[in-house]
Amino acid sequence: MRVPIISSVIKALSHILSPKPGKTHKQLLNPILLAADRKVIEFHRKCKLFAILVNKTISDKNQGQFRKRHSSSALNIISGDCLTMHRANFTLCRNGWAFSSVLLIRTMLDMLFNSVIITHNKNNSDFMGFKYLHFFLKSAISDKNTPEPAKQSHRQQIIKGIELLNTEDQERAKHFIYQEKLRGYWYQPEFKGPSNILEQLSNPDIEYVYNTLSGGVHAGYLGLRLYRDNPDFNDPNPRADKRAQNQVLLVSSRLLLETFSAIEIFEGCDLNGITNSLMQELITLGPLYQYSSQ
Repeated sequence: MRVPIISSVIKALSHILSPKPGKTHKQLLNPILLAADRKVIEFHRKCKLFAILVNKTISDKNQGQFRKRHSSSALNIISGDCLTMHRANFTLCRNGWAFSSVLLIRTMLDMLFNSVIITHNKNNSDFMGFKYLHFFLKSAISDKNTPEPAKQSHRQQIIKGIELLNTEDQERAKHFIYQEKLRGYWYQPEFKGPSNILEQLSNPDIEYVYNTLSGGVHAGYLGLRLYRDNPDFNDPNPRADKRAQNQVLLVSSRLLLETFSAIEIFEGCDLNGITNSLMQELITLGPLYQYSSQ
């Protein structure tokens, strides 16, 4: 009895999803709905190339080998993830899903926080890098649901990580792993939480972005409508929202620049002039750059 029912459902869906006049199924499934201004698209691309240049400079400086420092290892991971999300934001805009970029951009903010926490104090950077890279292992070995063989493997990985630290930091790392209680954020107790990071290491502009976008991460009504030109139009199909795409690409670019600027300064890449030039170009984009609290 199920086969006829399934067959009728498929026929009904085929009728509903049939191409509109003048459009093929391929065009509907692979729309190109990029409506952002060309200068915004080009700026997004420049920021991507800058990030690639930073990574290449660091790699060349270390002869292709990552230094055995937790700070550099952590920053390498953060930079790769941040660049990936920057590129993903462009793909979402191109395919008409700019509104969903609020989730990626909010995550990019956390990446900025992580990079600034690790880099702001060089005397503490390797220890903070260790915490960033090993927090999940601390959590796993404390979880009663983690199989014992996995716990043993995690403990060995932790030991190897501790051995890369200097003597003083090794003791701090052991205390962090084996004695401190498991906290909600890897950077605690040095920082209480995101608000504390914003207060100490950021500026009002970034704080405004954080507070505005947080609603989208938690599926808030307003948060998921920030990047829609017509937020009251509740349609599940992709859309070519020019204003929203401009904002997504520019905010993504700003956060990428902030993150990679912190990394390149820490690693001694001497590319600060390029960063400043890109920041100035971002400012000249004027009305398109509308996420500011001003």
